[in-house]
Amino acid sequence: MRQKKGMFLMPRRFSLKTRLLSLLLSAAMVLMFLPASAFAADDEQVRVGDAWLGSATRSVTCGEGTAAYDPDTKTLTLTNVTINHDYNAAIWNTVEGLTIKLVGENSINSGDQTGILSMQGCGLLTLTGEGSLNITAADGHAIYANTGSLLVKDTTVKVSSDALAVYADLGIEISNSTFESATPDGNAIWTPCDLKIENSNVTTSNDNQSNKGYPAICCDGDITINGGRLKSTCKGGDALGVAGTLSITNCNVENKGDYTALYSGGKMTLTGGSITAEAENSAIMSRSAMTITNATVKATAQKYNALRASDVMKIDGGRVEATTVRYDEKPYAIHMDDGNDGRMEIGGGVELYVKGYKGISVGE
Repeated sequence: MRQKKGMFLMPRRFSLKTRLLSLLLSAAMVLMFLPASAFAADDEQVRVGDAWLGSATRSVTCGEGTAAYDPDTKTLTLTNVTINHDYNAAIWNTVEGLTIKLVGENSINSGDQTGILSMQGCGLLTLTGEGSLNITAADGHAIYANTGSLLVKDTTVKVSSDALAVYADLGIEISNSTFESATPDGNAIWTPCDLKIENSNVTTSNDNQSNKGYPAICCDGDITINGGRLKSTCKGGDALGVAGTLSITNCNVENKGDYTALYSGGKMTLTGGSITAEAENSAIMSRSAMTITNATVKATAQKYNALRASDVMKIDGGRVEATTVRYDEKPYAIHMDDGNDGRMEIGGGVELYVKGYKGISVGE
């Protein structure tokens, strides 16, 4: 320390040029011993294409548009950008709590790589803004929040991927947005935690070309949907499948799946709104209780049950149509599994229409 300090305390007989040279040499020596993270944290926070943005570099031209980064607010603003980058992730985030603001029409083509990647431990990734974003990926994810969560708020996002399209380890929320996700061979949306959709127009599709039975929408936690519109289609799988509870309130749902249109491992609650569910097997299925309140439900199953629950099924008010098409399988249109507390409660002036070879089966 004495040696460094002494280098800054030069005798006056040294010239100004000599003193400046000494100062620069000292600064260089200090920088040599700084950790690499000191530079990365400041200057390499978000990479767009090949360009790192941070405190030193704030913007980069992308096609006819610009990607501009504000390190103080951790906001990346995309204005009419076109990003074609398939060497690695088109947008690579390394800071905690990044917000991507969309202005105008923006597009990303990431080839076999991820469109937007938020690295491990970066927490919440937010997409927002009055503009729009279109992401096309081949074998990579369109959006991937690694050990983080994803919020799509007040914006328009459309993505497609040949594999798993949108994935966030710690949950996904779509609020007041238009969101489309399509894949020929994987989940359109998947999270091991909770999925929440608020007042949004959400469209998902999955063709399951490899016949692996991936649901279009898959959630290992709970799913809550309030308002808006949901349209999900899936060949060879569930249009929507959740391991926990499913709650849909005042939403217009049009789901079609080969296995089920709506599936929950926990309690299912359908309140208000309009629900059209079509499936090759069972249309609407809960491995627990099912409650339908003041909703308009049209459930059609080609082979098995239009409505199926493993616990109490309550239908209160509204209008419910349960139809099973194929008579040769001799299924019930509405079926409660044996065991547990399998029973049915009907009330509230509901209009209930049951069509099929057999009508209603209530456990034992």
